[in-house]
Amino acid sequence: MGAACLLVVGFVGLVVLNQTRLGFTCRANAYGSAFFRLEWAAVTAALIGLGLAATGFVRTVRADPHWRLFQALHAQMAAHFLLFVAAVGAVVFATLYVSPHVL
Repeated sequence: MGAACLLVVGFVGLVVLNQTRLGFTCRANAYGSAFFRLEWAAVTAALIGLGLAATGFVRTVRADPHWRLFQALHAQMAAHFLLFVAAVGAVVFATLYVSPHVL
């Protein structure tokens, strides 16, 4: 889970770095608007996954005996959501960076 959180932080950092180096803005044209909107949607999903994982870490640190079942359930839910975020990131990457060169 910790490695997944580091990957999410790296992904968000790379997206922010990439958006600062682009030669167009979200107001440039329809493609620019769609480009930024798709990347922001992927970043939003990634940040939600990071929040889910952080909540799971907090529950683990607190280590209350009555939360043990919920800790495992929360970790599983965060892992599944982060897998969903990885799939969304792959689709967004293929749509934004691969498809313009293929079409």
